[in-house]
Amino acid sequence: MSSQDPRVRELYRIEQGDIDLSDHSYGLLIKNFTSPPHSLSLAKRLHAQISRRGRDHNTFLGNLLVDMYAKLGSLEEASSAFQRIQQRNVFSWNILLAAHSANGDLATAQKLFDKMPVRDTVSWSSMVGAFAQHELCDEAVSLFREMQLEGSKPDRITFINVIDACAEKPALQDGKFVYSVLAEDGLESDVKVGTALLNMYGKCGSLRDAEALFEKMPERNAVSWNALLSAYAQNGHMESAREVFGSMPERNVVSWTGMMAGYVQNELCKDALELFLWMENDGVKPNENTFIALLDACASMSALSQGRVLHARVTAVGFDSKLKVGTCVLEMYGKCGRLEEARVVFDKMVNKSVITWNAMIGSYSRFGHWREALRVFLAMAQEGVTPTWITYISVLVACSHSGLLSQGKDYFTSMRRDFCIDPTIEHYHCMIDLVGRAGTLADAEELIHNMPFHSDSVTWAELVASSRIHGDLPKCERAAENTFEIDPRDPAHVILSNMYAAAGKPALVRKVRRDMKERGVKSRPGCSFIEIGNKVHEFVSGDSIHPLNEEIRAKTRELHERIKQELGYVPDTKEVLYDVDEEVKKKMLSFHSEKMAIAFGVLVTRAGTPLRVVKNLRVCMDCHTFTKLVSKCLGREIIMRDVNRFHSFKGGVCSCGDYW
Repeated sequence: MSSQDPRVRELYRIEQGDIDLSDHSYGLLIKNFTSPPHSLSLAKRLHAQISRRGRDHNTFLGNLLVDMYAKLGSLEEASSAFQRIQQRNVFSWNILLAAHSANGDLATAQKLFDKMPVRDTVSWSSMVGAFAQHELCDEAVSLFREMQLEGSKPDRITFINVIDACAEKPALQDGKFVYSVLAEDGLESDVKVGTALLNMYGKCGSLRDAEALFEKMPERNAVSWNALLSAYAQNGHMESAREVFGSMPERNVVSWTGMMAGYVQNELCKDALELFLWMENDGVKPNENTFIALLDACASMSALSQGRVLHARVTAVGFDSKLKVGTCVLEMYGKCGRLEEARVVFDKMVNKSVITWNAMIGSYSRFGHWREALRVFLAMAQEGVTPTWITYISVLVACSHSGLLSQGKDYFTSMRRDFCIDPTIEHYHCMIDLVGRAGTLADAEELIHNMPFHSDSVTWAELVASSRIHGDLPKCERAAENTFEIDPRDPAHVILSNMYAAAGKPALVRKVRRDMKERGVKSRPGCSFIEIGNKVHEFVSGDSIHPLNEEIRAKTRELHERIKQELGYVPDTKEVLYDVDEEVKKKMLSFHSEKMAIAFGVLVTRAGTPLRVVKNLRVCMDCHTFTKLVSKCLGREIIMRDVNRFHSFKGGVCSCGDYW
């Protein structure tokens, strides 16, 4: 801060004893010291002069000093200033409570709240908001109910905070309870409260309630329209979202970003990137959330070139220093298989949240780099960052992908022991996968029966997958039976059918196919992406819509023939579900989406260029073998990300060790 700054000159005069100020004048100076450029050292100098004159015990000035330190991010100094106030009022408590809440120190905030001699609406709202901000819905709703019992009347901010908490859980019934209370207070017509409700209904999947509320709203603003658009997009109703988008009286950056985020969430990532170009042509400037949605789109399709362009753009406008954007850049590189670049971004980030640490661990985990994943996990603990349940998902996945049975069991136990994190059903899914992959299927089944939860279809589907890996048909049948009892349309039908086909039981294959038809089970079509020259090309198994379709098919047949002649490749037809002869099965295998993407990459890029392919499903056995042999035959590295993990094929070997 320059010595020419009037604030510095005024402080200097006070320090020299030239002047003394009234409480009001000191108050104005304190407020000036909380505005940019921030300087904690200058604030302390001012505080020292006020203290020397015995004025920091004053309630008025003491409150302002607490607020000044809170805004400068110094909770320790704020607490010290709070202790000096001789007669604290409710404002004194509220300022310190809000400071700890805003900085995520919920434990201290809760202690302050419990000690408060008097609480007003601001106190309650601040605490409810703190719980809501940290996605602690149960605590927020419980406190809201307690607030009512104590006779304190919620205001608009309180209602919005607790509704936001219900949206994040999501908790529809709690949200409807809050709605009933605010309706009694006549706040249902408030546009901001109504918009929060729209957002809550959307996140809870209650589109009828969202539509009904939107129709009843006496006043709608751009935020209301955006909330309805997001409700449709979040629930996969993209046609309805497009209609809302087209009907909007005005579209702002939030509208455009909401559509892009909806496209990404519904796996229409190319549409998101195209919409961005349309938005820029319309003269709308992107914000942080726009770049977050676009980086997510690039990550989903492994569009590395476009992701790098976006990284350069966010850096140019200074968004790379924003925590969420920086974390998304890291995740984009991680999901594109560029772990070195992801690590550079991670190491450069000055501020890291637990989400940032989770992203780095997850990036290593997806690639099967368990040593690096666990090193980052240990570094996270050394930095004093408390892991979350999501951290442990990534750690357990790293162990599962690498066959680290004993280590995985140790980490599973340490969750509760070291960090009081109760395992969720997702953690049990990871453990069932880990134990099942290791071949101890009986232990995996016992783990399911001993879970403190009712098993869901995913639980049994994990055992179905492990049974397929180890060729245990009886175990697969039992697990599949339990899966279908919970969800008759579960795609585990496909694995069971493959098992029957491999066991030479065509009659049972036909039975599974009939069951699938009767139950309305549809095999999700295989879809693969490959980025060439800043453009993402999409392939669906067996399609013929690409402009170079004939050349791609010819190259695919050529690759098959070459690895057959040179390396003894034999197509693995066991996973072809259709009841057709062997030659037809081989032809169907030839044009799986990942094979067509690889053939296209070979066709249009220079020899030796690495190829990066993304598959929306688990890569099948035959395509895995095909890709290994092509990598050896052509001397190319082929990096493939399927729904489970990364595979790096080089010299005829896959980084997964055929363990995926």
